[in-house]
Amino acid sequence: MVDRQEVMRLSFLPGKDQPVQMIRASSRPKMRFRELSSSDRRPEAVEELMQEAFSEPFDLVQGPLYRATVLRRGADDHLLVLAIHHAIADGWTLGAFVQRSVLRLRAWTDGRLRRTPCRASSPTAIGALPSALFGEAS
Repeated sequence: MVDRQEVMRLSFLPGKDQPVQMIRASSRPKMRFRELSSSDRRPEAVEELMQEAFSEPFDLVQGPLYRATVLRRGADDHLLVLAIHHAIADGWTLGAFVQRSVLRLRAWTDGRLRRTPCRASSPTAIGALPSALFGEAS
């Protein structure tokens, strides 16, 4: 998804009068994985870990402007914590990200996941994704 959505590869360079947007040609997804101990599985402890992820500052020059952390609470119990800088968190981007994530998760759990060629996204491409991948209406 990172290579498909330019905004997920966006960072800002200092410019003469104002910051300049830079979109990297490609980028590997940045994800952290954390196995939780039994004491870390308590709702209060999970909330604290989430707040830590949300409080950590972003490097606007180096990027990425998102942070994804998977907290493993058990063999079949995982929690995705996603912190996104407001500069890339518009309604369309968040909607596209959630839509793609849900579709891919559903396909993976149903054994239908297949790799699709990488290409830049647009609102039209996102709207056509369900029918292109699964023959479903958007």
